[in-house]
Amino acid sequence: MFPTVERTADDAEGFVEAVDRVLAGVCFRFQPELACVIRIRRWFDHRWLRFSGNGRVRFPFFSGLRGSPDVSLDPFRQDRLTFPPFTPNRVASEIHWGRWLDGNYALVPRHVRVHRPWREHSAHNLHRRVADFTSSGLFVWFSSTSAADCRASLLVYIVSDGVTIPWFASLLERDGAWQVGEIDGLGRLELQELLDWPPGVHST
Repeated sequence: MFPTVERTADDAEGFVEAVDRVLAGVCFRFQPELACVIRIRRWFDHRWLRFSGNGRVRFPFFSGLRGSPDVSLDPFRQDRLTFPPFTPNRVASEIHWGRWLDGNYALVPRHVRVHRPWREHSAHNLHRRVADFTSSGLFVWFSSTSAADCRASLLVYIVSDGVTIPWFASLLERDGAWQVGEIDGLGRLELQELLDWPPGVHST
């Protein structure tokens, strides 16, 4: 048994099934010890990929000038991958699955959250590195309003053998079918293989 996504009225028919196939395909290939499935309110785009947060950059040379800010907030993307800094009000749910010795996955308690339930500046996220959370893990974020939006987002971070693999994909609903839109960090053929999981079964 692989991790699955709980259905809600906000999910368009076919999209959650596509997320399930991605979960199954990645878990089959990498066999992560932990799989975290996180539902994010509203659609999000590719700019969340590798985004760590906004850091404060000081400009001491201009601090004495009236009306000139001495601090700027700049987006950070670090070499060592960190969790995307979604605010608590955007995190609809966070479910953790653990891998058993027989290879099956089961729900497990959340001893440590990927996303903290309190608000804090995104700069605090700059040191919350994915590889420090687990040495063998899968983290999947997906948008929760696919039924109303007719589009959906999927952000995937994989930790395997000390290597982190991040990618993003958008899916678009056209004429009742879900099609691949923008992809970043993964080949289109690789994504389609996941959407067609298990092998020989084609996505709709």
